[in-house]
Amino acid sequence: MYVALTFDDGYLEHARTAYMLARLGIKATFFIITHLRRFEGKPLLTSRPELIERISRLGHEIGSHTCTHPILTELDSSRLDRELRESKRFLEDLTGVEVLGLAYPYGIYNAKVIRCATKYYYYARATDISRLSGSNSGASFRYTIQSIGVRSLHDLVSKLLNPVVKSSKTSVFIHKSSLSKAMALVSALKPLNVKFITLKELVFMLEEDEAKIRHDDNPR
Repeated sequence: MYVALTFDDGYLEHARTAYMLARLGIKATFFIITHLRRFEGKPLLTSRPELIERISRLGHEIGSHTCTHPILTELDSSRLDRELRESKRFLEDLTGVEVLGLAYPYGIYNAKVIRCATKYYYYARATDISRLSGSNSGASFRYTIQSIGVRSLHDLVSKLLNPVVKSSKTSVFIHKSSLSKAMALVSALKPLNVKFITLKELVFMLEEDEAKIRHDDNPR
């Protein structure tokens, strides 16, 4: 089973989580708010931008969570474009690495948001697969990547053991995370013979699966 751990918002405390995961040989994906220094009363990594570069150098993937975490569907076209464009530019200038992924704030998107996302990003992640219809397949799946949200370890493990999910490729998003929560999650998943990968790696694997399905459906 392949699992991509993703962390939203880019809280300052995520630097410790990134370091501990790297020590365990685990790569994860961190979606970062780029133009705020605090969010929901907590300091963000942008208050110490050198840590964002350090997380990237540890082998983790850095993704955008927009500039200011707005509800994207409520923005006019100009503001929407700026939120997606400038956050990507900020992170790429900081890390020197192309930013391929976007996480929609609050998991909210529509056709207009997807069109804008395709201009700047290779993929975009939504939120909880248990609350949204659809799956990580189909022609436009790259901009509606579904994830399993962590509400409790028992709930997560139960979902991963579901026959539909087991032995597949799954994105897990961790909201309001702490170092202890992340470590507990890793400990709970290891007995399931999980291989941890970044979300972009998972997307590439899903694309290969889609290509194989198309080939099998249309043999020459």
